[in-house]
This record gives sequence, C-alpha cells and structure tokens, in this order.
Amino acid sequence: MLEINKTNFPDELFREYISSTFGLDRGVMLSKEELDKIVIINVEDIKNIQSLEGIEYFPNIEYLNCRNTGITSLDIRNNLNLKRLNCSTTAITELDISKNTMLEILSCNNTNITELEVRYNPRLEVRSGKHIKLIKEEDSIQNKIEQAIIKVVLESIQQDRKESKEWER
Repeated sequence: MLEINKTNFPDELFREYISSTFGLDRGVMLSKEELDKIVIINVEDIKNIQSLEGIEYFPNIEYLNCRNTGITSLDIRNNLNLKRLNCSTTAITELDISKNTMLEILSCNNTNITELEVRYNPRLEVRSGKHIKLIKEEDSIQNKIEQAIIKVVLESIQQDRKESKEWER
C-alpha cells in the first residue's frame, strides 16, 4: 500500500492530482494492484507543479504529459514501460532516458535540455527544436571511424613526403 502523503509526493499540487485522479474514492492509500493499473499521468498546464517526485511509484505508466508545468527535473528511470513523454515548455535541463527503452515519442520543445543520449532508445522519435543535440552510439562510433581514417591518411601523406625527400637527395 502506498500512502498519498507529503513524504511520497512532496509537491502539494502533484499530490492533489494523484489523490483526486486515482485515490479519491479509495481514501489516501493506493494498493500495488491499483498502482499497476495506472498507465496515464497527465498534469499538463498545472503550471505551479514544481516536482513530479513520486512518479517512480507508478511502474506501468505508458504516457506521461507534464507539458507547461513548473518542473525543473524529471526522474523517469523507474518508469520502464513509458512509451510517450511530453515535457515541453518546462525548465528541465537534463533528462536520462537510458532505461526507457520502450519510449517511442518524446516531445521536449522549449526546455533547457541541450543534449539527449538516445543510444538505448531504438524506437524513439524525438520532437524537439534544433537546440537539442541527440547523442547516438552510431555518432560516437562514426566519429571514431572518421578519426581513424584521418589518422591513416595523414600518416600516409607524411610517409609519402618523407620518401619524396629521400628520392630528391
């Protein structure tokens, strides 16, 4: 049983959302079975929500919409079934989606995120402005390959120059 209280849900508005949406007719407790059935959390436009701490108690969330809220961070590492996330128009500066391999759609326009590692998210479609650099494993592998090729070419040029100078003597 999970109590809907300040300890588990420190942000008052998020706690009120959880209570009114999922716990009103059940009192202040949610059973594991009830938590497991919750697949959507939509706090869009609740501008004064500052934190979604407690989101980790909902292991089967598939859709999370926290667009246009006051949150500055978001920890979704325990929400492994998440398929859609909209965190646009928030003050989030970073987002770890490495454990969210089921994630298909991520909307993160108008955030402070500058880089997003997506190497573990093969299904992911990122909807963001051009301000976010997507880091993929292929990018780092491609970069290493390009660097190795450049090194070989430069070494070859240097060797050719060295041989040419020896012939000129």
